[in-house]
Amino acid sequence: HDLIKQSWNFNSSGSRAAQLRNKLSNVRKSILKWNKQVFGRVETEIQEKQAQLQVLQNSISSVEDAKAEKTLRMEIETLLDREELMWAQKARTKWFLQGDRNTKFVHTSAVFRQKRNRITCLMDSLGNWVHSEGDIAALLRNGYQDLFSSSATSAPRAVWDIPTWPLCVPVEDSGQLISEINILEVKEALWSMKPFKAPGPDGLHAGFFQRYWSIVGETVFGEVKEIFANCAMPPHLNETLITLIP
Repeated sequence: HDLIKQSWNFNSSGSRAAQLRNKLSNVRKSILKWNKQVFGRVETEIQEKQAQLQVLQNSISSVEDAKAEKTLRMEIETLLDREELMWAQKARTKWFLQGDRNTKFVHTSAVFRQKRNRITCLMDSLGNWVHSEGDIAALLRNGYQDLFSSSATSAPRAVWDIPTWPLCVPVEDSGQLISEINILEVKEALWSMKPFKAPGPDGLHAGFFQRYWSIVGETVFGEVKEIFANCAMPPHLNETLITLIP
């Protein structure tokens, strides 16, 4: 919590969009550094703590030793929780996220999922298999360009008589549509998302914003409010990752 707060509250200048982007980038760098130096060493720390516990349990001779043994067991339990969370994110198993301890099945699920999601070749429109990474990327890019483009050069223009259109929105509802967005609406929309679904290009999923809303909420809401006011979204906030499911 302190790491996120310190990383998020650093001084950043520029527009709201630029400040949000800089804060997210700074948090990501801090998390990566923390993961490498602290969280990522969890398996090694568990082995070290378990070895210390074994030595201590074989030589308990005082109340102080018993207290030290209890403290060490609590530290190991915390490390096991970290390991559980790490493998849960890799395996993406919902039942595991709700409390089952780290098992060989979960490790296997995570490894299998990584292999299953790797695309080694694709077939083009002529029935030929494409294997190289560059050719696969070009095939995907061209496929989406064809999907979202048209050969038509023009479209017939109809004469619209807008004043004669019937009212589709009741008067009492139209006021809500033009009313200013509030922070509760943004929070409700965020909490409607699955917390551990695939993250965006910044590596942060909805669960991050839900967990640390007390820290990031004001900045996020400020940017959302500005987007609604200006009717324009900064390009980097609309970036996403497209993944083909084999």
